[in-house]
Amino acid sequence: MSENRVVYFAHPINTYDTPLEEEMLDLIREKLPDWEIENPNKPEHEEGYQRYKRETGNGMAYFTKEVLPKCSVAVFLAFRDRKIPAGVVKEILFFLERGKMVYQVTPEGHFFSNLSVSQDDILSVSETRARLRDDEGNMLPY
Repeated sequence: MSENRVVYFAHPINTYDTPLEEEMLDLIREKLPDWEIENPNKPEHEEGYQRYKRETGNGMAYFTKEVLPKCSVAVFLAFRDRKIPAGVVKEILFFLERGKMVYQVTPEGHFFSNLSVSQDDILSVSETRARLRDDEGNMLPY
């Protein structure tokens, strides 16, 4: 059976629907031209996340149970200071724990394999939320 050529793009939600997201998608297309990109920024993924959150209390389980198993490779975008959001960490660990390749893209346009994520670079859920939304729940800029 041939490998499923689908790459998952793990990135902070405050980059969704931004020029940076498009630039990163273009970079992934350039570096992995024969691969389909699974972007979590799709209405069906938001619906799946909300369904799992309602039914199980864990929206991220939608991705680890239904989306990520269909992908063979991950590409992730950290915050500009290299800190990695909690959800992105969970997604890339899914791939690393299965011996799958993980690449990193940067806002500067770099694309490289990264298997040396430092514990100091991983944000907790509360630290991630503080970078994504203000006290009123408004999305903060990346």
